[in-house]
Amino acid sequence: MKGTFKILISGFLAVVILDTLGSIASRQFAFNYGLLSPFSYLIYGTVAYLVTRVSRFSKGVVYAVFMGFFEATIGLLISTYLKANIGTDYEMTVAFWVTAVIFNSLLAALVGAMGGGFAKRKNKNRAKTQQGA
Repeated sequence: MKGTFKILISGFLAVVILDTLGSIASRQFAFNYGLLSPFSYLIYGTVAYLVTRVSRFSKGVVYAVFMGFFEATIGLLISTYLKANIGTDYEMTVAFWVTAVIFNSLLAALVGAMGGGFAKRKNKNRAKTQQGA
């Protein structure tokens, strides 16, 4: 299995674990499930960072978008099925779902660009260090 694909699958697994455990914990401990969003963004950024380190910046960003899309679809299904505490009752209309997918995918692209940017900078610094040695 190619290295970047392993990173993507690991990211998907991390999202499933976060959404599953987060949904259960939000009910058990009565906190808003939305408070876990920064952890999702951390996963997206980490995937983009790791992919960019071994591949291209654009591939890192695209993989982050895949992560955001995955979470807005599969992750939303998991949290809905497990009855995550989202604060108020939202009706899951098609418009809500489409909006969530678009918004989360765009946000994932932004976070992925940041993660990929960090990796590019680190790769550039490493190349300079190796040239100087």
